[in-house]
Amino acid sequence: MKPVTLFTICMMLLCTQIFAQPLYRPRNIKKAYVQQTRSANGMPGVHYWQNTGNYSIALKVAPPSRTVHGSEDITYFNNSPNLLSYLIIKLILNIHKPGALRYNDASVDYLTSGVHIDNVLVYGQKIEWDDPNYHSTGQA
Repeated sequence: MKPVTLFTICMMLLCTQIFAQPLYRPRNIKKAYVQQTRSANGMPGVHYWQNTGNYSIALKVAPPSRTVHGSEDITYFNNSPNLLSYLIIKLILNIHKPGALRYNDASVDYLTSGVHIDNVLVYGQKIEWDDPNYHSTGQA
């Protein structure tokens, strides 16, 4: 192959790369690159952080009544550079409560009065628990 032809092919490939459009990047991804919480290769960046939690759960089961008593201690670690003004705690779907969404029809033996929250402590201090009725996680 002649050197001129090889040079022309190389130049065409180079021009194709120069004028190629970059891939679309959503705003939140661009922001993560700027803040260096995400690297361009998809790996965590130098300013990446992740919050963590430790859970200690104690249960007492009393068959045949199907009553379960329990307590849970959650220690939440905010590794973020930002102050958290609130936490969201999600309870699992209360499928044993009458009227709750279920994937199958339950017999009467399957149903209970649902999950009941007796109290909630934050830093050892009792706080008011707003018992939500949406998503069937609250009391009947």
